[in-house]
Amino acid sequence: MIGGTSRRFSLVGLGSPPQRTELVHKAPLPLPFCYFAYRRSINGIALTLLALATSMFWFPEPEQPDPEVLEFLAAEKEYLTGDWTLAKVLMSLLVPASLAALALAFWKRSLFFGLVVVNAIMLTKVAWSFYYAGDSGWALLSPALVGVVICDAVILYVAHRVRGKARS
Repeated sequence: MIGGTSRRFSLVGLGSPPQRTELVHKAPLPLPFCYFAYRRSINGIALTLLALATSMFWFPEPEQPDPEVLEFLAAEKEYLTGDWTLAKVLMSLLVPASLAALALAFWKRSLFFGLVVVNAIMLTKVAWSFYYAGDSGWALLSPALVGVVICDAVILYVAHRVRGKARS
């Protein structure tokens, strides 16, 4: 319990519930991961993963949570506390596998494959949300879309700047 209310661990972004008000705070978290992978910094990648895993403690809980988010979290809790089948274990392994693919893409300096992985992660997250949580998956759609647009835009901007300096 934190502040008299319970925090819920969320598969979505490994943090607190995906409140629309936290969008600005949460959206850039994958960016340092991509940056440190591009710089080939294992310590930076590890620090970013630690920051991502603990991000639920950084932001205050909303005073009035969105009912759609609460419905989604209930479905997510049911998923996490239900029977763990081989299919569920394999699906859960997509999280570390996708992070490894993202790190590898930027480690190898492949902007194209990095963007493909970033967008595939978002699409998989949204698809998972609708498949397992039904209509409450709508609670994730706008934050996921805005988050991936922010990530794509920043990655493309930084790549443009880096490549522009290399040509000078």
